[in-house]
Amino acid sequence: MSFVKDDAIAPLPFLTDDKGKLTDFVNPAYDTWIQQEQMVLSWINSSLSSVVLATVARLTSAHSTWVALEKCFTSPNHNRILQLRSELFRTTRGDSSIADYSDKVNVIADNLALFGSAIPDSDLLGVIMNNVGPLYESTVAFAHSLKYR
Repeated sequence: MSFVKDDAIAPLPFLTDDKGKLTDFVNPAYDTWIQQEQMVLSWINSSLSSVVLATVARLTSAHSTWVALEKCFTSPNHNRILQLRSELFRTTRGDSSIADYSDKVNVIADNLALFGSAIPDSDLLGVIMNNVGPLYESTVAFAHSLKYR
């Protein structure tokens, strides 16, 4: 957490001599610090969906990435919620596979949940079932019959 909160103070990149003057020798403690900081950044990035990762991909430190994520997700942005809900209900399967389509819908639903506006599973199922197309009519009928039991 010290890397995320920016409490971890980086050692000098180069060693100093007896007089406190920087030398050309790399400080091993600095190398260790950089490795740890980049590992934390990697952990954060690997936990993000591709959509969210795209918003922080250019950032190079754990702290700056964390701050950007906080700004994005800590205060509900009503316009963004409305945009995501609209996108969810406008997303159609088109030529994509069922797996790709459901992944797309789930990413939008996950982002809505991050903004504190989760879509109930039954509504999400309705969106998916209404957009999978005629090839899956029997699957849709079966899912609807299960829903109303």
